[in-house]
Amino acid sequence: MLWTVYFTAAFLLLIALFTWKGHSMHLFEILTVWMAVVFMDDLYVASLTLQLGWIETSGVGVTAFVRMIHLQILTPLIVVWGMSLTDRIRPLYGKWMAGAATSLVLALIRMHLSSCGVIRIVTEKGRIVDMLEALLLIVYAFAVRAAYRVLLRKDGLRL
Repeated sequence: MLWTVYFTAAFLLLIALFTWKGHSMHLFEILTVWMAVVFMDDLYVASLTLQLGWIETSGVGVTAFVRMIHLQILTPLIVVWGMSLTDRIRPLYGKWMAGAATSLVLALIRMHLSSCGVIRIVTEKGRIVDMLEALLLIVYAFAVRAAYRVLLRKDGLRL
């Protein structure tokens, strides 16, 4: 039951994101940010689960499928959606608030996964780092997009 909820939510968000006419990101920007977020999120989970043992994951059946949907589809989708929303807001404080709201949504989804038993946070450090990771992921995504835009401008392209 849990995996159908996540799969349906990810699918609907994906459809809404790519059919939304007001997004300000180029397709290659979306793909670059998407891949960077997947890379950093996988690196984060691997380092905290395999190296430090702060988070335990279930690698069996439906929970592994839900975790993979969360890591590969839902998290980058929410980050890209939040970035596109942030671009539409004019005042700087509004941009900061939209970034914080996106980070909060990511942290709440991760807490929901923890409460459903998909992941288990073992130590208190893991819980603190888990909430901080959502904020750092947003900052990292904006940095990747800014670097990508600089590279495009060097080639003479404007977005």
